[in-house]
Amino acid sequence: MSTTTRVRRDRLRLAVVALWYVAGSVVGAVVLAMGIALFAADSMLVTRLQPTEETDRDWWKSEVPTGDRIGWQLQGRRKTMVFPGLEIIDYKAVAYSPETGQPETATATRVDAGWPFPCLTGSSWYLMPASSPPGSPMVLESSAIRLETASGPRIIPWRPRPLGLLLDAVVMGGLVAMGPVAWLLARQIERRIRGRCPSCGYPGIGARCSECGRIHRHPDPVPDDPDQSMLTRDP
Repeated sequence: MSTTTRVRRDRLRLAVVALWYVAGSVVGAVVLAMGIALFAADSMLVTRLQPTEETDRDWWKSEVPTGDRIGWQLQGRRKTMVFPGLEIIDYKAVAYSPETGQPETATATRVDAGWPFPCLTGSSWYLMPASSPPGSPMVLESSAIRLETASGPRIIPWRPRPLGLLLDAVVMGGLVAMGPVAWLLARQIERRIRGRCPSCGYPGIGARCSECGRIHRHPDPVPDDPDQSMLTRDP
């Protein structure tokens, strides 16, 4: 095998490994976040009530599509449910309808998922319009997938959070990289057992492979000392 061919092969192998690392890391982080949001047990969610803050009001104004309704006021305290890698926040707000002047109620659920950092976010909300008689809730999904399960509706976020996704991909990349590393080590061991070059698989193990030119380390034999042999030789 020529040097040029070997270099091209090594570059192609490096590119494949890099692509595997990047794609596997990102996909793994996203799948893990969605899996946590979908399969987290309701009985293991820790629920607490917290007062709404300015950041909550800013989120409501920017994320909830309230149309031409104005004057939304968050009511009471927000309900937060947490699980390792998952945070679910329920909001409730009231505004007045521009058509009837009657109060309307909107409820929004915000979901952040990802481990060890939140990397996906999404929200789901519904509006109870002011009408007489009372109408049905108007449901609108925003940056989330709503699934009906036996235990109730599940909100699966899909919109990425760049910083969280980057950090999760780095962590996931370490796990993804273990697969190729383990495979390479197993292949080298198998080649050594069969008496082949651990690097390229060419038959025969020597100080230097005649096929790829890779130098292999072997224990140096103990040289014979001619003087010592003469002193210990039987007369």
